[in-house]
Amino acid sequence: MLNKRGLSTVVTTLIIILLVLVSIGIVWAVISNILQRGTETTDNSFRCLNIDIRATSISGCFNVGSQYTCTVNFVRKSGGGEIAGLNVRFYDEIGEESLSIIDIPGNIEPLLTISKIVSGIDSEALPSSVNVTIYLNDSNGEKYFCPQITSYHG
Repeated sequence: MLNKRGLSTVVTTLIIILLVLVSIGIVWAVISNILQRGTETTDNSFRCLNIDIRATSISGCFNVGSQYTCTVNFVRKSGGGEIAGLNVRFYDEIGEESLSIIDIPGNIEPLLTISKIVSGIDSEALPSSVNVTIYLNDSNGEKYFCPQITSYHG
C-alpha cells in the first residue's frame, strides 16, 4: 500500500476562504482611500464656490532695494465660509510676472473691505496688476487652493 498524505478538503477550503478575505480587505482599503480623497476634494471645491475676494486697488508702492512694498485693497462679497488666506501674484506695467507669490494669511469676513501692506514684491518695474488665489485649510490642516483666480488691472 502506498502511504499518501495531503491536505484535507476542509483545510484547503479554509485556506481559500482566508485568502479571499485578505484580498477583499486589501481592495477595500485602496477603494476607501480613493473615495475619501475624492470626497474631500469635492467638499473643498464646494466650499470655494461662494467665496469671492477681489483686489480693488494697488497704491502707495515704493521701492526698497530690488523689492517693492505696496498697499493693496481687498473686498469680499457676501457668502462662503472662513478662509485661511490669500496668495497674491503681482505683475508690472508691461505684464511681467513677479518672481514671488506673497502669502497673506488670515480670514477676511464677508462684506468687508481691508487694506494690506504687502512687502517683498520682486519686480523689475512698478507693480500695477495682481492675481488673487484664495486658500482654505483642508481636514489635514494642509492648504487647499481654490480653483478660481481673480485679477485686478490698475
